[in-house]
Amino acid sequence: MNRHSKTYTFILRSLVLLVLFSAGAFLLLKGSLSPANAGIQERILESRMPEDVPIKIKIKKEKELIFKDMKSEKWVRELELEVTNTGDRPIYYLDLLLVSDVTIGGSHFVFPLAYGRDALGNIISKATSEDIPIKPGETLVFKIHPGQISAWEKDVRGGKHADAGSLQIKLETLSFGDGTGLFGNSGTPYPLARREQSSVNKGEALPKKLDLSPRPPVSTYLIRC
Repeated sequence: MNRHSKTYTFILRSLVLLVLFSAGAFLLLKGSLSPANAGIQERILESRMPEDVPIKIKIKKEKELIFKDMKSEKWVRELELEVTNTGDRPIYYLDLLLVSDVTIGGSHFVFPLAYGRDALGNIISKATSEDIPIKPGETLVFKIHPGQISAWEKDVRGGKHADAGSLQIKLETLSFGDGTGLFGNSGTPYPLARREQSSVNKGEALPKKLDLSPRPPVSTYLIRC
């Protein structure tokens, strides 16, 4: 009976060691694969604006790698977006939103990017001789404002929210400085077409209504090329 007990104990110990060895091997294998898998994942920037919106946006070439690197803790401060006026008219006001996939209180965290005098953001206001436009073919470099950068990095380090894995560029307002422009990410022209204006008069809702009230100031860091 004692011999049977020893045999049972030996078998039990062998099974425990086998399980522990298998678990250890699995963890080692998983650890060896993690860097490769992490290297495949890249931070994404996408734009869903219509092609007829006369601006082209891309990450500055020398900043692409650090932006895409999911392990980078400084991508926000290093991000530089080249915004080019691809149309044949000067742009006096441009309001963009860089919308992250990070949600806080049910809302997406947004980095606002803007160019031009705030009063021009309602489109109906007209430019003066003191307003400097983005000329056709001209490129400006947009950077996230330093005030937002420090807060973002602090919250990510402190675990208040995750880092961003993808961002979308959306158009809010574009003004040509003559009372015309585009609004909303669909690039709806203003003044509204007769059909759309008729819908408004009949009380039908537009895809996105134009807010003609004065816009609050937006902090953006700009570099003129």
